[in-house]
Amino acid sequence: WGLRRTMSVYASSTCTLAKLKRDGYMKLVTQEEIKSRTLREETLRKVEMFETLSDEAISQIADALEKKAFEPGEAIIRQGEPGKEFYVMLSGECKATVSTGTDSGKADIQEHRRYHAGDVFGERALILRTTRAATITAVSHVEVLCLKRSRFERMLGPLESLQQKHYLHDPRKTIADFYRVGDLNGPLGSLRGPPDPEHQTSWFAV
Repeated sequence: WGLRRTMSVYASSTCTLAKLKRDGYMKLVTQEEIKSRTLREETLRKVEMFETLSDEAISQIADALEKKAFEPGEAIIRQGEPGKEFYVMLSGECKATVSTGTDSGKADIQEHRRYHAGDVFGERALILRTTRAATITAVSHVEVLCLKRSRFERMLGPLESLQQKHYLHDPRKTIADFYRVGDLNGPLGSLRGPPDPEHQTSWFAV
C-alpha cells in the first residue's frame, strides 16, 4: 500500500515464483467483492419479508451478513431452540426434519424439505420471537450467509416497524387504495354504461 519493505527476502535455493502487482491484486479483490455483494443483494430481494424494503435498507442488510460453513451431518439450527438468526444458502444441500412425539414416547423424525443454493430458512426468527419449528442439518459441505436479529435491529430497528414504514410506499398499496370498495357494478367510480366503441378508454383493470 505504498509502504517501504520491512525486511529483505533471499532465495536459499532455486525458486520458482509468481508475481502479482498491486494494481492487479486490487482489481481482483474489487471484482470479487462487487460480485459477492451483488449476489447477496439479489438473494435478499427474493426473501418475501424484505420485498418492500428500499435499496438502501437492502444494502445495509447485505453488509450485516456473515459467512459460515458447515460439514455433512452438522446441525445448523435445532428444533426447539430460540430463533435468533436467518440463513441464506450459498452452496451445498441441507435438510429440514421435524421431530414429533408418539404414543410410545419415542420421537418420530420426518424429513420436511431440502434446501439448496439461493434458498432461505430461519427467516421467521427475525419477526417472531419463537423457538425453531424444525432442525436443519447439512447433507453436504454447506456455506451460508447468516444474519443475526440483534445486529439487524441495531442497524435498522425492529423489522415489523421497518416493514410498516416501507409498506406505505409500496406500489401495490397505491393500486389497492385506488380501487376503493364499490357496489355490485364494481369498484367505486367504475364505468356503469356500455363503452363507446368509437372512443378509446383511458382506464385499465387489475
